[in-house]
Amino acid sequence: MYHILHDIEIHGFRDEIFAAITKPELLNKWWTVKAEGRPEVNAEYRFYFSDEYDWKAKILEVHPPASVSYQMTSADNDWTNSILSFEIIEIDHLRQNLRFEHRNWRSVNDHFRKTSYCWALYLNAMKKLVEKSFHEAQQS
Repeated sequence: MYHILHDIEIHGFRDEIFAAITKPELLNKWWTVKAEGRPEVNAEYRFYFSDEYDWKAKILEVHPPASVSYQMTSADNDWTNSILSFEIIEIDHLRQNLRFEHRNWRSVNDHFRKTSYCWALYLNAMKKLVEKSFHEAQQS
């Protein structure tokens, strides 16, 4: 099995990052078009991107505000049964390291390579969302 791995430093609080990776209304701001679900073990999430890409996952593990893992249950062939893991590691009170893993790819094919690149872009979009909210809150 093969894995996509990314680490990204984010200026913000752990609970804000955890919300961005678990709350449907925030997932919709950086990744999905329409997400549904709640961060509880075995809960089902819907990750809707279009009629063709209407995917589902279940929560394998959740430890607020430190980590969550989703197992894709309905997606394209390369993603089905793969696992998305997000772990938030505190650097200091105002800086976090988000350790992301997209595990259990069966091969390093073109889709694997494209998905790795796309995850880097999406995670950066999430970082910008959290940091913008963090900076606005600090200025209030």
